[in-house]
Amino acid sequence: MKNPATLTANVPTGIVQIVGSQRKFFLSEPIDLDVHREADRWVIEYAPLKLFITERSQEDAFTAFAEMFEVVWEEIAEAPDRELTGKARELKAAFHEVVDRVEAAGK
Repeated sequence: MKNPATLTANVPTGIVQIVGSQRKFFLSEPIDLDVHREADRWVIEYAPLKLFITERSQEDAFTAFAEMFEVVWEEIAEAPDRELTGKARELKAAFHEVVDRVEAAGK
């Protein structure tokens, strides 16, 4: 059996878990990231959640992507609907479709 991939393992396909600094996100189903080089930068994108990051090294890009995922979760996915615009509510719904459960990162 193949080990489940986590984003911190710098694996762009079949990701089932994203580990941020404060939380672990267990995904409903594996996702694949678009990872490529543009000029001297590594680009990581996950279009369904409108996430896009660029960094100088691939490792830094994966780390930054996990951090961005966690920040958007905190700012959008955990916010009350009444505080969000229509587009933000759509993004919140998309995050909740992708994320099955969340645990503290220390677990």
